[in-house]
Parts: sequence; C-alpha cells; structure tokens
Amino acid sequence: MGRRALPQTPPRPSTRGAKAQLSTPTPCPRGRRVALESEIDAAVRERCLLSLQLALSRGHPCPGAHHISEAVSRGHCGALELLLEAGSEGLDEECRGQRPLQTACDRSACQGDDGYRLAEALLRHGADPACGDVSHPPLHEACRRGNAQMVLLLLQHKADPSAPSPGGHSPLHAACQGAPVLDPALHPKVVDVLLLHGARPLAADDFGLPPRAYAAEGGLYQKLGRAERWWTRRSLRSVCRATADWPGLAPPERGPERLLHGVVTLSGVLGAVLDLVSHEAAPGTRCWQHQRGPILQWAPFC
Repeated sequence: MGRRALPQTPPRPSTRGAKAQLSTPTPCPRGRRVALESEIDAAVRERCLLSLQLALSRGHPCPGAHHISEAVSRGHCGALELLLEAGSEGLDEECRGQRPLQTACDRSACQGDDGYRLAEALLRHGADPACGDVSHPPLHEACRRGNAQMVLLLLQHKADPSAPSPGGHSPLHAACQGAPVLDPALHPKVVDVLLLHGARPLAADDFGLPPRAYAAEGGLYQKLGRAERWWTRRSLRSVCRATADWPGLAPPERGPERLLHGVVTLSGVLGAVLDLVSHEAAPGTRCWQHQRGPILQWAPFC
C-alpha cells in the first residue's frame, strides 16, 4: 500500500507590513488640535497674516474662508486683533448659522473674559450690534443669560434697547423669560440697564403681552410695574409741559377764540399721549419728534 499524501496548508500571510503600520500610529485629534494651536500662536507672535489665515483655514470645518469666525470660535483674541487690524473681510458674515458677534456673546459670562474681549474688539471695528435679521440677536441672548455687562457694551455701541426679535419679543421680554431658568439675581440688573437706556416697559409682543407678563420673580414683576407707571406719568407730564412751547399756540386774550384754543390744545395733548402709549416714538432714541417740533426728552428710569 502506498502512503497517503497529507493535505498541504496554505502559507500564512506575512504580518511584517502590518506590524510596521502599527508601530507608527496616526496622531490623535487632540494632538492635531494642539499642533494647530501652536501654529496659530506662532503666527500671531510673528505678526504673519498669511500663516495665520492658513492655520485657521486648516482648522475650519466650513469650506469658506471665514477666518474671523474661526478665530472667535477658538476664543483667540490675538488672532482676531491681527485679522481686524489687517482689514480682513467677514466681520458680519454668517458661518454655520452664526455671526462672529453672536459667537462672542455666547462665550461671555462676565466682564473681562474672552467672550467679552472678543465682542468688544468686533464692535470697536464696526460690527453690527443687531447682527441683521437673525433669529437670536446678541442683545436678546445677553438679556436672557443675565449678562448685564454685555448688555451695556451692546447698548453703548448703538444697539436698540427696544428692538423686537423675529418672534416679536423685546430685550425686556428676553430678560424676564430667562430669569426663572438662570440665576434670578442677575436679571434685575439687566432690566435696570435697559430702562436707563430707554427701553419701553409697555412694548407688547406678538401675543399682546408686556414684559411684566413673563416675570415670574416677584421683585422683577414689581420693578417692571413701577417702570410702567413711571413711563405713563412721565409721558403725560412731559407732554403737558411741552405744549406751552409749541409755536402758534399762544392763548388769545379773551372771547370765544380762547375756548376754541383750549379745545385744540387739549386734543393735541391727548393725541400726543396716545402716540406715546402706543409706542410710536422712534426706538432707541431719547428725543421724540412731534409734527410741530421736538416736545419730549426721555429721562432715565430711577
């Protein structure tokens, strides 16, 4: 009998190449991020705009050249200052649904932090404090978060203290809505800052509700109630005092013309008061222009 041949086993594949690949691991995401931050820091130290833009473009997920947005999202004040001094474009361009000023305000929690300094640099170089017609304006978000210093910074750069959001809410509405969610002690300061800069406490939203209707905290509710009463009394007293200075309304000496003058003057006063209560005054201004001349100078809320 012949010997039976044993089946031959196929040769094993060589693992030398796989071991060589395992010996040189790819860098981890954290390592790449640290290396990119080092490149950005080096470009800022050397004041090299081209190197800074290349480094920011490598770390930016958007295909567009949004260097300012990337510098703000990284919280790098030095990179932002270098870009703004060089006149880089994109100061108010949207990137992934956010403008640079919105991102800076979202990063800020108090005065002096990175988000505050970023927003201050953007506003100083001409950024729009309202960010156009966005769904979440920076002033409303700062009021909702109770960041009084950011609210003051935006108002100092000509933000409108009574501008409605696309949902119809004023900054006072946003402050009252954010008080129950966050620290209630922060939002009365925001309300004081808004009222001192001419915010209208009687401004209604799309549902016809004033800001006080959203105030769940007792102190905030009482403060807005006092502001509403002050607003109405101040408007009436100012209009009554100002009617004496209107041109052409000096009362006659005697006769039926004096009675007719009193009726005309009273109707003018009532019309002006109705204009004030219905908030036809120009938002964000302290002087209301009547058709016969300026008659009212807003006074700050005390």
